[in-house]
Amino acid sequence: MENNKTKQHVQVPDPTDFKDLKPTDRLVYANIRRFMDKDTYTCYPSMTTIANKCGLTVQTIQNSIKRLIKFGYIEILPDKHNGKNNIYKFKKLESDFERFTNEFLDNKDITPNEKAYLIGLQSQCYKQNDYALTTYSNQEIANTLDISLSSVKRYNTSLKTKEIMTELQTAKFDEEGFNKI
Repeated sequence: MENNKTKQHVQVPDPTDFKDLKPTDRLVYANIRRFMDKDTYTCYPSMTTIANKCGLTVQTIQNSIKRLIKFGYIEILPDKHNGKNNIYKFKKLESDFERFTNEFLDNKDITPNEKAYLIGLQSQCYKQNDYALTTYSNQEIANTLDISLSSVKRYNTSLKTKEIMTELQTAKFDEEGFNKI
């Protein structure tokens, strides 16, 4: 079996740095960046390719790209060769980033919204052995990722059903005095 350290992966900025962006913007960013040349920090996948990789519509991709440009996560370079695709330029990520494997991004059993949620949730976790763990409450996760509490609960339920996520009781207590999960 291939070692996790040798699997191809994509670096995504810490989602807490992704202010003013929608969760799906993180997924779009990761899927464009997977095509990036490591020396030039550029790539030029088509809108259709990005949409297919993300499992989203071309219109959703276009809207996400506009937000990613507006907030400085990517830029579009002028195409000197009159090609049909945009040329995307990324900043080098020095620190505060998360890694996601192409295997994860290509997983058809996880919906695009669940992938976007997991990309955001990863930064709220600490690593122990081969697991990502968090003791944040659902409300704290919702607040940090700027999504609704009902969405967090829905994603968690679906990911538990798919056996991608497990809940464990902790020794920590929430605001009502119950053990955090």
